[in-house]
Amino acid sequence: MITIKIKPREVLIAKMRMKEFDKQKTYNKFVCKNNYIGLLGEMVLDRWMDEEGIAHQWVPFIKPGTSEPDFIIGGKTIDLKCSSDANLWLTERTPHDIYISAQIMPTNDYLYVSGWLDQPSLRKAKYVTGRRVVRGSRTAYVISKARLNDLDKSFFFMLPMEGFLEGLDSSSLQLPQSAEKDLGVPKSFQLDLSFMGAE
Repeated sequence: MITIKIKPREVLIAKMRMKEFDKQKTYNKFVCKNNYIGLLGEMVLDRWMDEEGIAHQWVPFIKPGTSEPDFIIGGKTIDLKCSSDANLWLTERTPHDIYISAQIMPTNDYLYVSGWLDQPSLRKAKYVTGRRVVRGSRTAYVISKARLNDLDKSFFFMLPMEGFLEGLDSSSLQLPQSAEKDLGVPKSFQLDLSFMGAE
């Protein structure tokens, strides 16, 4: 898990932007007093990745309900799902490569980035082990934190590696042909992936 301190200024900016979006009422939103935490989570994670030197693109937050990803890293689309709950909440439509679960407590002090799922594991988690919740006209799927892959800072650095998500196993990771020349490491090396929940 990654714990990131939230700056008070970030909370104020997220709340002000969400007030502006709420005035538009051009999307099917679930109204709640903390609807700003999704945007706040994106802002804080974007800042943290900048500070850590993680190459990424934050996709501009246009309005809630759009199908754009939150981030792009190494060509992979990422949706950050942030709530006050430790579980991962998903909507019916999940088109992105990776879904990352994060939590912000009501005190708005820290962003806890706790786990992730990719498309193959997402389908099973959503429809087999997930809990279906209907709120008004919206359906959500709640996936227990225990079902998510763990993550730490190295997850974000490894994402751009070709083939990173394909065939993960805990004994070795196959790097692209250019790895030895570009990165100075052998094409195959031992790597402990237990932090990502690999068996």
